[in-house]
Amino acid sequence: MKKFSFLFIANLIAAASKWVIIIIIAKVLSVDNVGAFSLAMAITAPIALFASLRLRSLIVVRDSENNRDYYFIRKIFNIVSLVITLIVAFLFYQEYFILITLVMLIKINDLNSELAYGYYQLKMEFNKLSRLIIFKQIFSLIVFVISLSITKSLQISLLLQYLFQYTYFLIWERKDFLNDSKHNPSRETQKSIIKEGLPIGIGLYFITLNASIPRFILEAKHGLEMLGYFSALAYFVVIGNILVNSLMQFLLGKISNLYISNNFRTLRKVLFLFTPLFTVSLGVVILPLTIFFGEYFIAAFYGELYTEYLLVLVLLVIGFLLDSNSAIYDSVLLITKKIKVQFYLPMFLMVVSSIIGYIMINQYSIYGAALTIIIVNLIQLLIRGFFCNSILKSNEQMEELKLNLKNR
Repeated sequence: MKKFSFLFIANLIAAASKWVIIIIIAKVLSVDNVGAFSLAMAITAPIALFASLRLRSLIVVRDSENNRDYYFIRKIFNIVSLVITLIVAFLFYQEYFILITLVMLIKINDLNSELAYGYYQLKMEFNKLSRLIIFKQIFSLIVFVISLSITKSLQISLLLQYLFQYTYFLIWERKDFLNDSKHNPSRETQKSIIKEGLPIGIGLYFITLNASIPRFILEAKHGLEMLGYFSALAYFVVIGNILVNSLMQFLLGKISNLYISNNFRTLRKVLFLFTPLFTVSLGVVILPLTIFFGEYFIAAFYGELYTEYLLVLVLLVIGFLLDSNSAIYDSVLLITKKIKVQFYLPMFLMVVSSIIGYIMINQYSIYGAALTIIIVNLIQLLIRGFFCNSILKSNEQMEELKLNLKNR
């Protein structure tokens, strides 16, 4: 638990550093700059998640591959993601071409780091993993804040941040990961990893695109400034999502052990009793705090201009609570290797998000974007929960049947 606490603190610092970047942009520059940066994030996030192939989780779950195979795959998909980004930016967002490219390069750095994090997670070296995350985030943030304060240029600041992060990966993060390789890379192993990771990557692309769709529609219908307000408020929730993700990474091994040991009854209890109770308890604490003290937090971090949209923050918190409950179901679908569910569900949700988003944002502007997230997250939660319950219940019945036959 002590190791998890250290990792939790590391991920908290990582989340806070990303949030501080938004705050600094809002304070030093303008709402339009926040909107432009948020648009770049919305464009690159789905592409980066696709390119990730969720290799960090696969390193932990597969537990037998050569690290150089993962590194080779990482480099190939880094190039693919950058090429896709350049094409999209050139065709649709030429005004923000440089900004979008720089944000993508930083995301590629993050994807590289994820390999090292997965390696240390597999080795249960949570202290070393935590230190790597903390040092990277703190010094990366310092580089960004100083450069933005001096130059007042978002592009220059992002470029310097990218150069620092890439150097950090080459010198500190990559070393142990590559040194602990027992044999030469294997084409067959690489094909196996890609075969397992590609459907997950495509699924993650659509999941993240679902989150970006309301932003695209909001920017198209109501302008960059409104997107800036929405994205700044959404970052309160992004921190929560990052922390939930860190919890899922920690629990992944434990959930996997319950599944491998055929302890389906306990696993169902964790999923459908303890997880909803935890989510409700979290909501009982967070929602009143948001309603009664949200304006003070918004004014303190972003300024008085943003407090007009307190209700948006309340709605986003509700969406976050639904998504946090759903995240653990997604981990179970990964462990059970129900790739089709992870592949087709996000596609379905993308269609739903586009339709609902278009209607809601047209009608209710920034509030419609938040309502879209709530509705889509609720649908996602119900569908993921249904499939998890069906899979585990079926496996549990199969184990009981085997036990009965054995006792006869």
